[in-house]
Amino acid sequence: MRIASYNVFHGGLVELNMPVLGKDIAEIGADLAGLQEIDQFVKRSGNQDTLSLIAEAAGLPHKGFSRGIDLQGGEYGTALISRYPIRSFTVTMLESGTAEQRSFGHAVLDVDGKEIHFINTHLSLGGAENRAPQFAQIAAELPADAPWVVTGDFNTQDFDEFSPLDGQLFNCPARRFGSFYPKDSAIDNIVLSHHWTITDGGMVDKKDSDHNMIWCDASL
Repeated sequence: MRIASYNVFHGGLVELNMPVLGKDIAEIGADLAGLQEIDQFVKRSGNQDTLSLIAEAAGLPHKGFSRGIDLQGGEYGTALISRYPIRSFTVTMLESGTAEQRSFGHAVLDVDGKEIHFINTHLSLGGAENRAPQFAQIAAELPADAPWVVTGDFNTQDFDEFSPLDGQLFNCPARRFGSFYPKDSAIDNIVLSHHWTITDGGMVDKKDSDHNMIWCDASL
């Protein structure tokens, strides 16, 4: 299975031509993609159904949107898209203090009859103390007896912060990708349960956002 994580900066670097972002995902043949900084029917993005436009161009028809905040007549947050049907999808608001409200989406996928859990998020800026309760909330959602994947812009390259998830980090000290390229920051990641073996991966250096997409191949 090929899994991607892509902070798309609300399409601001592709002149709001959202299918360009979807084609980036299609070009690598992703089966799952977690998306961050998604506008839905927001004025600054032309009131577009951004998620549907990206999903259609990516060839990944199953989707879920996780609202973080209301913005300019619409909503702003994260989303996930999948080649596989979604059995259920829930949105959980993360503890965000006085900072911008964050959330995560949790899809239970039907992959050829097998249940796989897919979570996508965008954690808070600032110090580790702002993200610690958020990591804990996500960890509480992870099943012990089924494979899971967590994608996101975690706003940290301190890989020790991920320890509550007890998973395998794709972006890690031994395989580092500075995907937030203006600052060469390894803040985007894909975390997998120990059911998986990571077999390949990389970063797509296209500059269609202020983040480059990262991806990995994993097998059960």
